[in-house]
Formats: sequence, structure tokens, C-alpha cells
Amino acid sequence: MLLLSANQCSSRLEFAHSNVYSSIQNTEASLSTIRNADFAVEAANLAKSQIL
Repeated sequence: MLLLSANQCSSRLEFAHSNVYSSIQNTEASLSTIRNADFAVEAANLAKSQIL
């Protein structure tokens, strides 16, 4: 069985934490882009319906 030192475990946990944090930030940025696109489409639809 492979035994890891405390420093190795800490390093792996920090790496995993960094990856998870990066994924969260990327997901939040993507959701923001989607919301902005949805808002733009709905604003265009509203303007179109008001003109017609």
C-alpha cells in the first residue's frame, strides 16, 4: 500500500481544491453569459412586439 506524507496529502488536496474552485468560477461565468443572452433575446422580443 502506498503511504503519503502529510505534505503530499496537503499538496494533493490543494490541487483538487484549486481545480474545483476553477470549475465553479467557469460555471458561474457560463451561467452569466447564458442569462445575458436570454435577457437580450427577451428585450429584442419585447421591442419587436411593441413595434408590431
